[in-house]
Amino acid sequence: MLKRLSRWLRAQWNRLLSRRLLAPYLISFTALISAAVLLFSAWFSLSIHSRLRQNIYQSASNQTRQSAGVLANTFRDLDSLTVKLNNLGTILPSAFERNPLEAYRALSHYDYTSLKYDDMAMFYPQEPVVLLSVHGTVDAGIYFSAVPQRQALLDAISACREPTLISTGKYGASRTQSLLLYVQPLPSRSHTPRYAALFVIRYTTLQNQLLSGQSSTSSLCALTDASGEVLWCNSDALARHLRQSNLSTEQTVQLEGQSYLCTACDVNGLAQLVALERVTSQFDEVNRVVISLIVLCAAFIIFAGTIATWSIVRGYLPINRIVRAYRQKYPEGTENDKTDLATLNLLARHYGELMQQQANRDEFSQNQLQDMFVMSAVQGKHISPPELENFRRNLGIDFTRGEHFACLVLFDEMPGETQQAALRAVLQQNGGTFHGCMSMLSAYKTALCLINMPLASATARAQAAGQLLKACAQPHATVAVGGVCAGLNDIGRSYIEARAALDYRLIRGRGTVILFDELPDESTSRREYPTALLREYTASLKSWDAQKISEQMNRILNHIYAHQLGLQVSRCICYELTSAFFREMRELHSGTAFDQEALDVFSISEYESVRELMENIRQFSARIRKYLDTFSDTENNAFVLRCRQIMEANLSNPQFSLEQVAEQFRITPQTLRRRFKQATGMTLISAMTEMRIARAKELLVNTDLDIRDILAQAGYFDASSFTRLFRAATGMSPRQYREAARAGNPPQPPSAAD
Repeated sequence: MLKRLSRWLRAQWNRLLSRRLLAPYLISFTALISAAVLLFSAWFSLSIHSRLRQNIYQSASNQTRQSAGVLANTFRDLDSLTVKLNNLGTILPSAFERNPLEAYRALSHYDYTSLKYDDMAMFYPQEPVVLLSVHGTVDAGIYFSAVPQRQALLDAISACREPTLISTGKYGASRTQSLLLYVQPLPSRSHTPRYAALFVIRYTTLQNQLLSGQSSTSSLCALTDASGEVLWCNSDALARHLRQSNLSTEQTVQLEGQSYLCTACDVNGLAQLVALERVTSQFDEVNRVVISLIVLCAAFIIFAGTIATWSIVRGYLPINRIVRAYRQKYPEGTENDKTDLATLNLLARHYGELMQQQANRDEFSQNQLQDMFVMSAVQGKHISPPELENFRRNLGIDFTRGEHFACLVLFDEMPGETQQAALRAVLQQNGGTFHGCMSMLSAYKTALCLINMPLASATARAQAAGQLLKACAQPHATVAVGGVCAGLNDIGRSYIEARAALDYRLIRGRGTVILFDELPDESTSRREYPTALLREYTASLKSWDAQKISEQMNRILNHIYAHQLGLQVSRCICYELTSAFFREMRELHSGTAFDQEALDVFSISEYESVRELMENIRQFSARIRKYLDTFSDTENNAFVLRCRQIMEANLSNPQFSLEQVAEQFRITPQTLRRRFKQATGMTLISAMTEMRIARAKELLVNTDLDIRDILAQAGYFDASSFTRLFRAATGMSPRQYREAARAGNPPQPPSAAD
């Protein structure tokens, strides 16, 4: 079983490696994994290191605060004891002078050894003695015999005017024999301190208190005053370091080659406790994790290097085959390329040119395509179900609901891209109540919106227009809403109604929603609308009988005069007349030009009187008659001209086919070939080849383009096929044709007839 699985895995691996084009992707993917693992390991290590360091530092800070709290409690207890001594009259300097024994007894009565001091004494500056609570009276020089600078110490004690910590180490005492004096001056009746209470704490006592809150007895501690002077320290090296720099703001300290975490805490405003904790063993686990991750990353990098080496050795062969195949296929275009890299660059450039040509054919953006859809629908151009499906698929437009209507949004100033995007978003993403698309009419500072909803009642249309008005982000924008139409082919009529509603903005005010249905006299005009006459006119267009079409248009004109229809209804009638004609003319596939600019929906909306509209309809009727009289004579010429125009526009497209020409005329390829053959006497393929050879001859004579660029612009991808066809048409190769032109006897450039 294991052998079978091993063989299967080996076969899959060999199959993967045999696809050499996958090798660069495999290398990139492996390198990416290695880099990601390396970055993750670095981040993970730093994160663990930082978090562990912070936890240890926090723990050390808590221990330091605990030790400082113990010392602070001691000082507070001593403050309370000092208050009692201050109220004890038997130890005043005058009482001491009268009876030292009574003063000693009174003082010894208040000797509380539980307050964690070694000696309590009264210091009388006027007397060279110290009254001890245990031993009685002793000379100050004898009591401070271990202090070389005794007089300076006594002067410092005498000068104290507030509670002060004094270390005898400052006055020459050794570190282990130093005393910490907590001096509490006691005021006399004149409020001038004449004596002081001294609480003496020895080195070992203070060490036991401070190290009781530390995790290790090997921790280094120091007590400094407000000026940074060392009062007590259990390490000479730490004391020297403290005299040189302030450690209260540092987290890590290097001392005698060892790394310490440094924490500091204030002690009742009298001193600052500094503690150093060894950190040599806390990060061993982190170091092991980091080493493991580095080894793992190294393994990934070695694996990636192995795959890269294999790709370099094995991946060059398929690339070389591609280069050789390209050189064989295009010998004339690659003869100057000496290296494989140059040929690959040429191949990439050639491919880029083909892609650029494709991009040029697809240059319309989604918004431009949406503009095309809106303008086609409003101008009454027929949109067939396949075209509508194509628009729906490419634009995401769902116009399959019941009713349609047009909206016009008039701005005070041309909206920017952000405002236009907001309008499009409301039209396409509004919770499903309606759906629409938009086109900007820059000349009018207006957005033309086509909206489709299941039930387009007046209330529903007003709500939709209100959402558009809210999305405009312009306080004085106005929304005009046209009437409802059943299909897209009649949306131009709704646009004309929206234009009429927009004219009422001076009455209704800016920043409002105006519905055409709410305008005065519009309901009466609609009842007289010649729907039946327009239907008969559309039917007459199917036969293309000029006499019948003219008669139907005259009947419609008489109806307008007889019922005295208003300007707005007359505009809608004119629009339906012209749009129906142009839709039928499009189905005719005629090449004869017919000026539509003066008859489009925008021009119709600009007419100011019914008389002017009637005159326009009469002129339109006369132009239809003239057009139909000349259509039969020019039909064949227009068909051939249109075919040549389509082929001319696609000369550089090597994938262009006759089926694409047939799609333009909506006929089968067989019908296209037959009609073109009957009109010209030659096949479409022969005509296309002739036009491409003419293009190549023109480029050879008039430009310095390379042969490979010329054959690409002439629509050929195969150089040998192009050379064979060119030689058959001219009797010489393309290079010989160009050399003949440069020799002073050039062939004539191809004319339009070519």
